[in-house]
Amino acid sequence: MSIIRFRCISLAAATILAILGAAPGAHAESSGFVTGTEKIGEGVYVFRYGIHRSLFVVSEEGVIVTDPLNAAAAKIYRQEIAKITAAPVTHVIYSHSHWDRVAGGQVFKDEGARFIMQEACAANLLEVNARTPLAVPDIVPPDETFSARLSLTSGDQGIELFDFGPSHDKCHAVMYLPALNALFIPELISTLGASLPVEDITLGTYELSNIVAYFKSVESLAEEQGVTTLIIGHARELLVNGELRLEPATGPVVLLKEQREFWEFSLGYMGELVGKGAQSMFLARIIRYEKFENYVGYDKEAVFMMFRRMITWFATG
Repeated sequence: MSIIRFRCISLAAATILAILGAAPGAHAESSGFVTGTEKIGEGVYVFRYGIHRSLFVVSEEGVIVTDPLNAAAAKIYRQEIAKITAAPVTHVIYSHSHWDRVAGGQVFKDEGARFIMQEACAANLLEVNARTPLAVPDIVPPDETFSARLSLTSGDQGIELFDFGPSHDKCHAVMYLPALNALFIPELISTLGASLPVEDITLGTYELSNIVAYFKSVESLAEEQGVTTLIIGHARELLVNGELRLEPATGPVVLLKEQREFWEFSLGYMGELVGKGAQSMFLARIIRYEKFENYVGYDKEAVFMMFRRMITWFATG
């Protein structure tokens, strides 16, 4: 579970958290996960299940859903949608192929929804499920795949899907919502500022060779479309005055630049360490941890783990 303490976040984040409470409609399920739905804009909502959020858009004709998460979450997800509209779910978008985002969608398939996924992620999902004994049985395979871009509409609502290559997984779909001038980026971003990886400090799911290029492409898209707001899907829990709060679902578009600069700095520092002959077994002695103290989620052990993985990646490819 990603928990950071109030003292570790920026002044701007502290201002946000001073007025931050539980999201409207949030409540604890018997499973122990806090769930609920938050309205982001007209016809645009995020469903919360624990530290995960999934976006959905509503029109009179139907509902477009993203990442069902898992079977237990998807059941509650469908109930939350029914509180807002009687319209059917017409499409389910998978953002990437990780099981913590794409399992459990049968409840939507049963009402006729079409499942959409980027083609590289679809191939990765099918390959992993075919060759591992740990395959998750309740993943609905995609009905339709796309390569670089796909537009979906439902009545007066629309979502445009973009893929900019490997980043978090073999793909990581960026979803543009024209009506809000917003991007939904399920992973990789914190709304509190440039951060250490939210979801995997060991970087096992990161494609470091393309991560900077990925962010540059998303920044270009945001500039071209006049995007002002980012919506996130994987959040940190924050300890504020002794109580846990989830970081806000939305943040300013400048976070893209800040996070890209974090990766440029981190990869550059890795190059500096390699140039000094650093090996993973001796990293703890030579890392200058103070360089990372101002990033969201800073923890000395987390920085060590991140650079141990980066050095190994550099050495092995």
